[in-house]
Amino acid sequence: MKKLMIVILLAGAGSASAAFPDGTVWSVASKTCAGRAVAVAGAERVQFAGGIFAHIFLSSQDLTQYCNKAQVSMRMVQFGTNGTEGYVESGLLRSSRERTVCRSLEGNTVLSDTSAPFNSVSRSYSLSLGEDKGFLEIDGAAECSDGLLRFELNKK
Repeated sequence: MKKLMIVILLAGAGSASAAFPDGTVWSVASKTCAGRAVAVAGAERVQFAGGIFAHIFLSSQDLTQYCNKAQVSMRMVQFGTNGTEGYVESGLLRSSRERTVCRSLEGNTVLSDTSAPFNSVSRSYSLSLGEDKGFLEIDGAAECSDGLLRFELNKK
């Protein structure tokens, strides 16, 4: 079974703006579903690199361990521009893999590391990134069946 590496580095990739999705991790400051606030799951974050979108979040925690889940989708970019206001992109997300890593609370030892296909319908998205803040909107996200899921992002 192949392991999926979540952190992706683009060697030698230059851009006119620091906002271009170059593999930088963005923390989720807030989320809304159809305009209603949704709880942020632990140290929830997203990453855009190459043709990949990764959504990383706390999936479970008990007295002895915590588990982070990464859902990875392929980005099918339909429009992208890097201007003076920042970077703007839209397209489709096609599900690919899901990885769950569980660690002990004491010592941070890896207890389990599993990867499996992540099956979900294709979802449309729009992304807007500035120097330190950004927004991501996903239409058709499983966790927001009745509307648009909107993330407010802060550069880590």
